[in-house]
Amino acid sequence: MKRDPVRFKRWRLLLTGLWLSITFSLSAWWMVHGMSQAGKLGLSEEATRQHRMFFWEGSFLLMLVVLGGGALAYFVYWDQRRYEEVRKFFSTFTHELKTSLTSLRLQAEILEERHSENENLQRLLRDVVRLELQLENALILAQSGNGELFLEEISLKKSLQALSVHWPRLKVSVEREAHLLADQRALECIFRNILQNASVHGEASEIKVAAEAAGEGVLLSFRDNGRGFKGDTSALGKMFVRHTTRSGTGLGLYLSKILAQRMHGALEFVGGKSGFEARLQIGGRLV
Repeated sequence: MKRDPVRFKRWRLLLTGLWLSITFSLSAWWMVHGMSQAGKLGLSEEATRQHRMFFWEGSFLLMLVVLGGGALAYFVYWDQRRYEEVRKFFSTFTHELKTSLTSLRLQAEILEERHSENENLQRLLRDVVRLELQLENALILAQSGNGELFLEEISLKKSLQALSVHWPRLKVSVEREAHLLADQRALECIFRNILQNASVHGEASEIKVAAEAAGEGVLLSFRDNGRGFKGDTSALGKMFVRHTTRSGTGLGLYLSKILAQRMHGALEFVGGKSGFEARLQIGGRLV
């Protein structure tokens, strides 16, 4: 499961406070115990010297513990505040940029309908869709661990039909309808990344989606007719792992796996010499 960065940083702050309390208590106990042992020696000059030594050395140790622990707690807190500010800025900036890209995509689609034979417009539209997807992935990544998922019944066919228009060269066929218990935005993110992976990296022209009952949910299989994947499929879905010179950052498949897990499902990939398959297990029912 993905580690929640905000919760992790809060735990760091709590652990820092716990460490400070325990270290301060042990240091104070050492000073008091040493002074009490020195007091048992009586009123001799050696006892007075030992008592004074434990007092000053213990006081200096306690001061160092307080200063060091306080500085550590401050830097952990400052790092958490800085992380939150960067996350909010990145989320806002990405959202604003995505809004502009959506407007640009709509205008490009209007021009493409009027001049369907223009290859430059088609290339522009593909690049805009690809950039829009990357920004959506970045926005979800920035909000991960903070946004709550709302599970509802979503039609498999309607969702894929609405998304497939962004990949006109990729024929998407759904063999059987299913109603999926999922978050609308999270499910669309998974579908978008699977279709983008099949179209761009797999260079597929067709992808078939099959649905079958699996326990209390549904197992969806996305099989394309692309060039397949001959590498280690267990490494798919890991960020910043490049399998070929044409590979991306792996952010899309990584987010897809995380979102599937957050919706109490699982996503796995099956490679081969011919075609590529993604299997999504999620709550829902066949229709």
